[in-house]
Amino acid sequence: MLEKILEDLRSPDENMRKMAVRKVIPYVNNPQVVEVLKEVYLREKNVATKFFIKRLLEKAGVDVKSLTSSAGGRATDPRLADSSSQASTLSSTPKSTLPAVVQELMEKARGSNEDEAVEAIKKLAEFPYEEVCDFLIELTYSQSRKKRLYAVQSLGLLGIKKALPRLIEMANTEKDDFVKATLVKALARLGGVGEVEIVARFLKEADPRVRANTIEALEIISNPAAVKYVIPMLQDPNPRVRANAVRFLSKMGRADILEELKKLIQEGGNTAKAALFAIKQMKSRDAASVLVEVVDSVAEGIKQEIIKIMEEFADISEEVKWKLTELKGVSSGVSTSKIKDERQVGASSGGSSGNFETVAEVLDPDKFRRLWIKQQDLLRELLEGVKDRKKVAEAFFALVLETIE
Repeated sequence: MLEKILEDLRSPDENMRKMAVRKVIPYVNNPQVVEVLKEVYLREKNVATKFFIKRLLEKAGVDVKSLTSSAGGRATDPRLADSSSQASTLSSTPKSTLPAVVQELMEKARGSNEDEAVEAIKKLAEFPYEEVCDFLIELTYSQSRKKRLYAVQSLGLLGIKKALPRLIEMANTEKDDFVKATLVKALARLGGVGEVEIVARFLKEADPRVRANTIEALEIISNPAAVKYVIPMLQDPNPRVRANAVRFLSKMGRADILEELKKLIQEGGNTAKAALFAIKQMKSRDAASVLVEVVDSVAEGIKQEIIKIMEEFADISEEVKWKLTELKGVSSGVSTSKIKDERQVGASSGGSSGNFETVAEVLDPDKFRRLWIKQQDLLRELLEGVKDRKKVAEAFFALVLETIE
C-alpha cells in the first residue's frame, strides 16, 4: 500500500500526486516517506499541492526553509513563505495578467478594514483565475476569522480543484465553528465521493449549525455512500438537523422517510416547522399526502403553515385538492357540510351527491374513493374543450354499462 502511494507521489500526473499527498498523511513520520516528500516538494509546480507537502514536512520536523536554501532556491515560490512574511508575499504576487478590477479587489482583501476586505473576498469568487485561487488559499491562513471564512466560501464557489488539498487540511485543523460550517460545503463543491468520509466527520460536531450544514454538504455530493452517516441524524436533538436529514434521505429514494417527517410535524413547535421546511423542498405528491394526514391533528399555527405549503404544490392529487378546499373554507367561515356536499358532487359531469352515495354503499368505500379520485382526473382530460359535457358524460357512462353487461 505504502509503496503504491510513494509511486503516485512521483507520478507526472498532477491529480495522482494530489491524491497521493492526502493518502500519505498517516505515514508522515516514516523516514522513507519524508525523503520522498522532500524530493517531490523541490520539484512540485502546483502551488496548493506544494503548500500541503510543506505542511506535512513541517509536521515531520523538517526545516523546509533550509531544505530550499540547500537546493539553490529551486522552491522559493513566494506564496509558500512562512506566516511572518505573508504580507510581503501577497504584495509580491504577479498581477500583470489580471484585470484591474481583480487587482483592486485583492488589494482591498489584504487591507485592515475587515468589512471592506470581506466584501472584496466575496466578489473574488466571480473571477475563476488560478492567481485568485492561490490568493484565496493564502487568506485561509489569516488570523481573521471572517477573512478565513469568506476565503473558504469563495474557494468553494470558484470551483478550482487545486484548492481541495488546503481545504482537506483545514478539515483537520480548523477550530472555529462558523468557519467549519462554511468549510463543509466548500469541500463538497470541490470534492466528490472521495470526500464523503471527511465531510461526514463533521456530523459529530457539537455546534448544530455545523451538523446541519454538513448534511447539506453531503446532499451536494449526492452519493449513496453518505446515507449510512445521515440516518442516525434523524434522532438529532436539533430540529433543523433532523429536517435536513429527512430531506437528504428522501432524495436518496428512502420512501419510509415520509413517516419520519410525519412524526416531526406532530411534535409541534420548532420541530414541526423544520419538518415542514423539508417537505416544502420535496414538493412531491407523497409529501403532500403526509400534510393531509397530519393537518387535522396539529395546532392552529402549524395548520396555517401547512395550508400555505399545500397551496404552493403544483402536482397534487384530487384528495389533497379537496382537503385544501375544505381547510380554506373552514378558515374563511364557509360551512364544512357545504364543502363536503360539493366534494361528493365533485367534478362529475351532471352527477349528484345521491349517485355518489349509492355507489359508495354498494362498493368498498375506500376502494371506490381512490378509484373516484383517479377517474375525475381522467374525465377532466377526456372532456377538455368539449362544450356539451353533460351529453358526452351520459353517453360515456352508458357505454361503460354496455361494456360490463
